[in-house]
Amino acid sequence: MKGRLLRAAVLGALVLAPVPARAQCAMCKSALSGSAEAATVGAAFNRAILVLLAAPYLVAAGLGLVLYRQPLGAALARLRGRRR
Repeated sequence: MKGRLLRAAVLGALVLAPVPARAQCAMCKSALSGSAEAATVGAAFNRAILVLLAAPYLVAAGLGLVLYRQPLGAALARLRGRRR
């Protein structure tokens, strides 16, 4: 019972979390478009967003590589043991 409640709470938090993030992006866009140096600040802002987006993908790729190589390494070790 506690497991279901925890899962529901986590799912609810994940569903509700993006709403403020979208509002913040709209506010940032309007703040950047109204400034005199919008092109320079806008380009830096876009680069910053790409850097922030890259981190989760790098973590996921690293985790995937570890999970992929772990069974692969164990299988190679078993094959090396059979050859002897």
